[in-house]
Amino acid sequence: MSSDEDIGLGEGGPMMVEVKKTSVHPSSRSPQRTQRDDYSDDYESDEEIWSEGEEDEEVMETSRPSGRRILYGADHWKLARSHCNLAEAYLEMKAGYSPQADHHSEIAKTIMLNSVTSYTTEQEKADIYDVLFKIYHTQGRALTTLKKYGEAEGLLAKADKVCGELSKLSCLSQDDLDDYEIKLAQATARLYWKQKKYAVAGSQYDKLLKLIEERHGMDCPQLIPVYQEYGKISFINIH
Repeated sequence: MSSDEDIGLGEGGPMMVEVKKTSVHPSSRSPQRTQRDDYSDDYESDEEIWSEGEEDEEVMETSRPSGRRILYGADHWKLARSHCNLAEAYLEMKAGYSPQADHHSEIAKTIMLNSVTSYTTEQEKADIYDVLFKIYHTQGRALTTLKKYGEAEGLLAKADKVCGELSKLSCLSQDDLDDYEIKLAQATARLYWKQKKYAVAGSQYDKLLKLIEERHGMDCPQLIPVYQEYGKISFINIH
């Protein structure tokens, strides 16, 4: 198995050259919104509280999968990126949209698996790997919130493999790679916290703090929510 196939690409590398006519995808209709997710022991990355209308507008502006499907076809990586962007938008909302984030991540993943692909430039390869990382990272976070911890851990492990492939590309800067590592470390730390694996979660938070400090400096505001999260683990360990 090639490294591309191992991380979730179809045959070849990342850029659509033809479409399988028999591909079948999950329904593009999102599941009905469920009751508010249990956030009693979860962390939220967005400081802003949105109204229902603002949430709907954000989703519409973030991604338009139907238009991408018409423009690129049913198995193009840019359609997968559109679904992935929509999944990320759902996940950033305050209400219980994790099922929708999981749903659109799964559609994006299926598109990538059914693609027959080849890339012509290293930047195109980086763009596709970026989509793969977002798919695994977003779905892993969504399933963590939905308490499907085993599946979430597997997806974040795949995101880690994609990071390894991205690190081989000369078109990406060290800052770009650090940003991927920060996102992955934070998602992994939160997963272990939810699983009550506090020692492992603590080591991940140590890694996360170091990455952020090296990337943004000792006084950056990004450190504040991380210290707050880490403090909750310390409080639990004390009691």
